[in-house]
Amino acid sequence: MIGAMGVTNLSMVAYHRVMSSGLGEAYAELYAMTQMVNVLGVFSAGVFTMLVKLFAEDQALAGGHAAKARLLGLLRPLGIVMAISALALALAAPLALRYLRLTSALPYALASGIFVVGLGLLLARAAVQGCHKFGALGLSLSMEGLSRVGAAGFLVSFGLGVAGALMGSLIAQAVGLACCLPAIARLGVPSKPAAGEDKGGWKEAALDAMILGLFSMLCFLDVMVLKHRLDPAAAALYSRASLVSKSFLYLAGALNLVLLPAISAARASGQPASAPRALWKFMGLMLALDLAGLALVAWKTSFVIRLLCGPDPAFLELAGLVRIYSAAVIPLALLQMALFYLLALRDYRVLGLMGVGLAVYAFLISWVPAQPLNVVACLGGVALVLLAGALVLVLRPSSQ
Repeated sequence: MIGAMGVTNLSMVAYHRVMSSGLGEAYAELYAMTQMVNVLGVFSAGVFTMLVKLFAEDQALAGGHAAKARLLGLLRPLGIVMAISALALALAAPLALRYLRLTSALPYALASGIFVVGLGLLLARAAVQGCHKFGALGLSLSMEGLSRVGAAGFLVSFGLGVAGALMGSLIAQAVGLACCLPAIARLGVPSKPAAGEDKGGWKEAALDAMILGLFSMLCFLDVMVLKHRLDPAAAALYSRASLVSKSFLYLAGALNLVLLPAISAARASGQPASAPRALWKFMGLMLALDLAGLALVAWKTSFVIRLLCGPDPAFLELAGLVRIYSAAVIPLALLQMALFYLLALRDYRVLGLMGVGLAVYAFLISWVPAQPLNVVACLGGVALVLLAGALVLVLRPSSQ
């Protein structure tokens, strides 16, 4: 998984570098659409997280054939959810176009399509991840990333601009889904899932969605607020600084993909005592990777900016901001791991903490002067407080 995530992250670097160089100020529009999809996607990932836990429990208690039966039973509800999501996004289009200052409805429509199609991809990946088919999961992630670079680069080179970049993502999703299907087919003849795993059901999915949705908003709200508050050129520069710095959220993403089903399986098998040790091991490795990345950014800031954003000399003005921004994102990466751990144990005490934290953060970045360093300072401060609060909850397990 670490190798696959390395390919995925490098392909994302290549994608944004090509887009940053090829789109000019229009890159801010692409980045805003990307962050919109990320925010929507993490809300839907609440359901995804619940499904990973359920598939992991099916695998642990009854085998892959039970997980396959659950997957097939979810196809009809999935179609209904996709249709409702498409309608809701269409109704929200006028507000989004006005707030984000979009010059055309096509990028918003394509970004909405990426989210809706992504729901099907999430279901397939939840099954392979929950059943510990990490080879298929890694192939799906890496091939999606490589396909995105190739397809988007090809379409943008023909002058399709932001729309071409987003069309490339839609093509890449189809490739990612195709890579999951053989592993799903090999799960065996479907049979009834083991009894008892559905406790919590959609209430649990809603709680997962709220917690991860709040985290997503914490990560990406700054880009959308400053896209609204700054002029296009300044917003484009901030988007590029965000691209470099928020790579720390994905630097150790493979660890979260393994942690969630591992903790869920341990809980289902009656071995929750091993969970805290796994968390500290994973969190220590994540911190080491992030600190190594931060050292590289501090040492070779100009090189990293050129690598991720392109050769434009104007981008080098971001060096000071990128160093501070990158440090501010590290607590977010650690907070994400703590959240996945708590969700795997079905411990939802963190919901109130995340809600208050996001409300404070939203107020601060809307109230402070619209300067990038002010916003980054707010992000880092709130992330540190939330991380400390989440770790207190980890150290004081729920009695439930």
